[in-house]
Amino acid sequence: MPAIRNPFSSRDSALNDRRLRGPVLLLLIGTCIFAYLSPPVSSEDNTDLIRATSSTKSKHPPAQVVLPKIEGAASSKMNVQTPKEAGSTAATDKKSAPTEKDEDPFSKEYDNCIVGAGLSGSVIAENYATKLGQTSLIIEKRDHIGGNCYDYIDDETGIRVSRFGAHLFHTRHERVWDYVQQFSEWVPYEHKVLGIVNGKHVPIPVTIDTVNTLFDEKITSTEEMDEWLKKEQVTFQDDNGEEREAKNSEEVALMRVGQRLYDLIFKPYTFKQWAKYPAELGPEVLSRIPVRNNHDGRYFSDPHQALPKNGYTAIFEKMLSSPKITVLTNTDYFEVKDKLKCKRLYYTGPVDAYFADLGWPKLEYRSLSFERVVKDNTPGHFQPAGCQSPPSNRCGWQRGRFHKNCRIQTFVESDIR
Repeated sequence: MPAIRNPFSSRDSALNDRRLRGPVLLLLIGTCIFAYLSPPVSSEDNTDLIRATSSTKSKHPPAQVVLPKIEGAASSKMNVQTPKEAGSTAATDKKSAPTEKDEDPFSKEYDNCIVGAGLSGSVIAENYATKLGQTSLIIEKRDHIGGNCYDYIDDETGIRVSRFGAHLFHTRHERVWDYVQQFSEWVPYEHKVLGIVNGKHVPIPVTIDTVNTLFDEKITSTEEMDEWLKKEQVTFQDDNGEEREAKNSEEVALMRVGQRLYDLIFKPYTFKQWAKYPAELGPEVLSRIPVRNNHDGRYFSDPHQALPKNGYTAIFEKMLSSPKITVLTNTDYFEVKDKLKCKRLYYTGPVDAYFADLGWPKLEYRSLSFERVVKDNTPGHFQPAGCQSPPSNRCGWQRGRFHKNCRIQTFVESDIR
C-alpha cells in the first residue's frame, strides 16, 4: 500500500504541482466556501419542510461493497446514483447502469487513490484528470457522492433537502469562483441568520439592529455603534498593568461585545454547540465570529455568494464524469486498503476514523443529529429566515433550517429579475 498523503502537506502534494495550484485553492478554503446552506427546488404547494438540528452524535450503518457504473461516462465506473432514503428520491433522475461484475477495480493500478468522494476528494480527482490526464480511484463509504454537500429531492414535498445540513457557497477568490462556474449555473443568494433571544428575532452576527432590538437603543450610525461597543467592552491586564490579548474565547467575546451580549448570545450558544463554555475554549473559536458596526445582517461578507441552481449533487456528478475517474461507493477504505494499487494516496475522510484505525483515542468534538419536520398548509414562510437559531439551551434544539425559504423560484423572482 502506498504511503498515505494529506492534500495539504508540503511534500509530494497536489498543491506543489503548479499546474494544479490554482483550482486546488478550493480545497484550502473549503471550510469557508461551503458553510451550511443549500437550495430546495420549486414547490408550489403550501407545504413547508424544515430541519431541526441538535448537538447529539449521529450514527451510520455499516457499508457494503458495490461496484455500480455511471451513466454518461463511457468507460468510467464512477457511481452517480443517489439511492433512495425514506421519503426521498435522488437529487437527479439519473439511473445507474448495471453493476460491473467482470472487472475487479482493485486489479488495476491507478495514479491516485483518494479516500472520500466529498469536496476535497472530488476536486483532487477532477484536477488530476483534466490537468494531468491521470487516473484516480475514489473510495467512498457512504452510498452516494458529494460528502456532506449531498442533497436530494424530498418525495413528499418536492423540496430539495441537504441530508447533512444546508450548505452555502461563498468565496472572495476570483479563481475559485471561476473554477466552479464549469460545474453549475449559480443563483445569487446572501445568507442571513436570526437568533431568538428573549423572545425576539435578532440578526446574528451582532449588528446595530441586534443591539437596538435587545436593549431598546436607537443607534443609527457606525459611529454611535462604535461608541456603544466601547462602553460595553471589557479589557484585561497583565501583571504589569498593561492591556493583554485574550487567553480564551470568553475573554475574546468580552473584549469585543461586553458582558451583556456575551451572556445573552455567545456564552449559551457556545455551550450548546460544544458542551463547553467559552472560557474552556481557545481564543480562535470565537475570534472568527464577526461583530458589525452597521446594519449588514448577512452572515458572510464575501463578494461571491450563491447557490447551485440544480443542487450540489449535480455538481459532483459533473466533476467526477471523466472516464479517468473511478468511484466506488458503499466501500470502506479500511476494509480494502491492502488491495489498493496506486502511486499516491490521499485521505480526505473523517480524521477521527483514520486515527482510530491506528489505535488513537477518539477526538473530542460533537456532531449533529437531524430531525425532519413537515408543516402543511402554511402559506408564505413558516419562519422569518432560512436559518433560525436560539442561543439558549432551554428550547432543546440548536438550529432550524427552513428549506422552502431558499427555493429557486424565490431567488429568480426577488433577486434576479
